[in-house]
Order: sequence, then C-alpha cells, then structure tokens
Amino acid sequence: MSAERVRLCVAVAMLLPALGTPAGADVPAPEIVPEIFDVRSPGQGSSWITISWDSTVVKHDLQVGEIKGLAIKARKFQTIPDIYALGYTVLDLKPDTRYEFRVRAYPPGDAGGTPVTSPSIKVRTAVEEPREFSGLLFWPQRRLSTFPTAVTQACIEAHNGRLYVLEAIGPRLKLSSVVPETFEIEWTRDITPVIDEPTMPCLAPDMCVSEGKLWITWHVGKTGVEGEARLRQRLMRVDLPTSLEQPVDDVVLPGAPLEIGPSSPGRGTCYGSVASHLGRPWLAWTERWSEEGESHSLLSLAPYDARRGQMGRPITWRDGEDACPTRVSITAFGGDMVLLYSEVDVTERSAGGERLVFARFDGRRFFDVHTVRRLGRNINPRGVQLYDRFYFVYQSDANYPMAGGAYFDVALGRLAPGEALRIDSEIRVSALPYVTDMKYNHRPDITVLGNTLYTVCVKLDKAPAGMPGVPETVVDRGFGTFIGKITRRVGEGTPGS
Repeated sequence: MSAERVRLCVAVAMLLPALGTPAGADVPAPEIVPEIFDVRSPGQGSSWITISWDSTVVKHDLQVGEIKGLAIKARKFQTIPDIYALGYTVLDLKPDTRYEFRVRAYPPGDAGGTPVTSPSIKVRTAVEEPREFSGLLFWPQRRLSTFPTAVTQACIEAHNGRLYVLEAIGPRLKLSSVVPETFEIEWTRDITPVIDEPTMPCLAPDMCVSEGKLWITWHVGKTGVEGEARLRQRLMRVDLPTSLEQPVDDVVLPGAPLEIGPSSPGRGTCYGSVASHLGRPWLAWTERWSEEGESHSLLSLAPYDARRGQMGRPITWRDGEDACPTRVSITAFGGDMVLLYSEVDVTERSAGGERLVFARFDGRRFFDVHTVRRLGRNINPRGVQLYDRFYFVYQSDANYPMAGGAYFDVALGRLAPGEALRIDSEIRVSALPYVTDMKYNHRPDITVLGNTLYTVCVKLDKAPAGMPGVPETVVDRGFGTFIGKITRRVGEGTPGS
C-alpha cells in the first residue's frame, strides 16, 4: 500500500465519526486496526539514520538500540515517543556502527490501547568522513554543547580568529565563542538588552562585523498589538575582545537597541539582515502589512550612521507590484551588495511555493535580478564571499513535496563574479545538497574564516498542524544548534584558479 493511500485511508476514517449517520441508521464507525508496512532506511550519515514506514494510524513510537561488537541484535532499546509522521531521523549515533530499529503503531483515540510492533531492521551509520560535491568537502555537522535540547534560532560570524555563534532562545540572546578547530565552546554570555518592556521572543537573528564591532539584528512581536503591526526590527552593537588573549569580561554588553519603525501606520518590520558595506553597517528589513485579507511586503535598506547614532534614509525596493518579497539577507560581494530573498508571486499563491531571488545593490539602485531556485519553498538565505566566489545557504522543502512543511533540507549555492547568471550556467550552482537528514533544518547561516566556510543551522521535529487525530498539545521538539564546515579540494576556487 502506498504512503499516499495510507494517508487517505487514515484521514477518511478519522472524519467518518464526525459526519454522523442518517436518522434511524445504526451503522458503527469503522474500527481502525494499526498496521505497519515497508519499514526501511532511506538515508544514513555518520551520526544519524532515517527510518521510514507506512501505517494505517497517525501515532507511532520508534525504538532504537545499538548492536555491539559481534552481537546479532541489540540488547537495549531507547524509545522515541509521539511521532506523528511516517518517518523519523535519529540523531547522536556513533559512526560506522550497527543499530536495530522497530516501529510501534498505536490505535487512534485517547484511550490508548495496545500498540502493534513492526519487525526490526538493522542499519549501519556511515564512516565519519566528508562528502564531496562539486569540488567541495562537506564535513559532518556537530551539535553545539550550549543548548542541546532547545528550540533555537542561530547565526554565525568570524572575527579575529574566533567563531561567534548567536542563539535566540525565546526572549534571550546568547552569544558564544567557538574554537574553529574543535567546535568547543570557550564561553557563552547573555547579551539580551535590558529594556523596560514585556517579555518578547527574539526572532530571526543575524549579525556582522563592521568597524571592529559586532552588529546584531533581530525582530520581536510587540504585545498588545494586533496583526503584522506588532513586528519590529531591532539593531544593536556589541564590543568584542580585540584578541584571543583578551578575557570574555571585556565583551561590552549593549544598551537599548535601535528599533526600526515602518513607513506607514499599521505595518510591521521584520526578517532583517545586517552587513558591512562601504566601511559601515547596513541594515535590510521587510516591511509587512495586510489589505483586504492579502499580504503585502517591501524590502528596504539603509546605512547606519554611527556618528549620529541613527539610520540613514531607507532605500526601498518597489519593483514587481505582484511580488511579495520577504526574509532578506545582504552580503558585500565584488564591490556591491548582494541581496537574497524569498518571493511569493501574488498570482501563484495557491501553489504554495517561494522562489529564491538574487539581486545586486550598489548603494543607490537595485539591479541584476535573477531567480535562483523556483521548486518548493526556498527561504531564509544567508551568504558570504570567499576569494572570487559567493557561497550561500538556505532551507528548502523541494525534496518533500507531500510533507506539508514538516521537513527542510539545507541547500548550498555558489556563483562567481563577472559571469552571466543563466539557469543553465555551470558557474552558478544553486542547489548542492548540503544537509539532507529529513529534519526541520531551520535558518542556516554561513561565514568564512581563512579559506574555510563554517555553517550553522538548528534542527527540530516540527509539530504537525491540522492533521486528524493529532493532539493539540504536541509541540516542536528541539535539538539545539548544529555547526559544520566546508572546505575546498586543492586548487578549487583559490585566487587565480
């Protein structure tokens, strides 16, 4: 039985009791018998294994046990409960090690019932070594030890031989110094600005180094304000240690952040990005509002004037009246600034896709606009320049067209300057498969230190929304922030190559 047919059967069976029966009829609701089909492993990494299955019900547990030495089967099993999907990726496994898996399916309803257990399958993790794609070596990701079970949002920046990772956890902003060679945490410090206001989650953080300072932007949702008008983009500065020997106590905590207001009442500002360009920090943000039930947005950029302590006059992207751009990122590249953003065409909203768009900005005007990727939802891009090339990461659900946004991969793009951005160009590579572990990989970011690219993303199990039979109490299950590195094959992308 196919996965789509199983889903249809489950949905119909769940809806039948609610539909009722004709007057006088005595037709009992059909009993759903838990059954599990086709348990297999479609993907393996050095520290993770994906298990998929088909089922007649919606609630499952997955049991996993390590097979040690020359043993035939696992002696102990760990249970991962409350899986409302037909697949799951188990993290934190040992490389080149055998594991045994079995799936349990539960009868529908709140009364519980005896689960049905599938036959077990045995799968081995991959050897811990980099994967190679298009001259790049993708080294296995590692989880940071900062907040390993939290739902975080993260970004990364390099400065003075250190890697800095910023993690937003609810209303707190946590900055960590990370050793590039080992990914060990040197220190973590709370840099949340002290403001006399109600507690609000910090969302979509980004940061850059400009004029030797760390500039951080994020947005919040104001309490007591309805709709998109509650959203406000913020910007603040953090003074970092000037050398590896300087103590963490010399990190200067910020004062009250600068808040970016909208151009008109009833609008909000959000999903911003910050970059150093022309010797000073620039901020980009999305202005959003609704009219007659339709969502609208504009992209704006402005420099920050450190002498006056205020933003310069915004320059707004007004091209494309039928477009709804959002989730912008900005990066200096080749003397200009590169914009990457997601865009929904108003006339194509029913399709549910978001294309990824590339554009340039020279300080006065936007130009050289191209669609980078169109298939699926392609959101939250971040980029960086390394030598003569531009690398960018973003999350995409193009490989999961029927998953309803439950899974996102991280894709890697690359382009070189001075070349036409043609769809068939070998110079522009827009969708190298970087992280493909069937998790909700969220908000990736990328930076460069020396000749190595470093990335972060957060992983979580996304709570299913609106599925029949799924309790409303199910919430996102977080796994913290993961960091990785990308190196190049010798001679690939170096100056003069």
